[in-house]
Amino acid sequence: MRSRDLEFERKDRPAPVEDRDTICSASLRSEGLAMTDDTCLCTGLRQAAHAMTEIYDEALAPSGLKITMFRVIRRLSEASEPTISELAKIVGLDRSSLGRNLKVLERDKLVTFAGGADERSKVVQLTSKGQKALETALPLWRGVQKRIKSTLGAEKDAVFRVLMILEAGMRPGQNASLSMSPRGPSVSRPQLAARRTAPGAPPTRGNARRR
Repeated sequence: MRSRDLEFERKDRPAPVEDRDTICSASLRSEGLAMTDDTCLCTGLRQAAHAMTEIYDEALAPSGLKITMFRVIRRLSEASEPTISELAKIVGLDRSSLGRNLKVLERDKLVTFAGGADERSKVVQLTSKGQKALETALPLWRGVQKRIKSTLGAEKDAVFRVLMILEAGMRPGQNASLSMSPRGPSVSRPQLAARRTAPGAPPTRGNARRR
């Protein structure tokens, strides 16, 4: 299998965990990681996301779907035959990443493409196999959702607040108070390029070498 298909397929299998509901907390304590001022937030969030993915993948296993696959076909079922670009906006992925994921779903005969030869005009459709898989997965997903919310208790509200702050921090033109950068709002690549090429802008290292 090609490496680009691995968003849906895991290379390594995790060691068995006796209590799957406490794996997120355990992941933050693993390798001596304690929640202190020196804790790497990125590492902590990645470990928690990895642990949560394992929980959801295990719960959805009877449907044959992983949580990443479920995410795409669930949104696809709610849309009205979107193009790849439209579905990318709905799912929250860039077009290239979604395109690679859709190829995996197409290979498994869960989705199909219709429309003209132009990639931009093609629409994505859920197949009957994909619809059946989704129907099987939905109650499983609702069950694990309920279980995780119960495990988190009152902390689930704090989790959602963190997710909202992070999501807002990635949007263009986000509020400075929501930026994850200590320097203020982040600057997009086009904005950065415009600044570098503006008259009177200080030369970058690369530009200085070319000069």
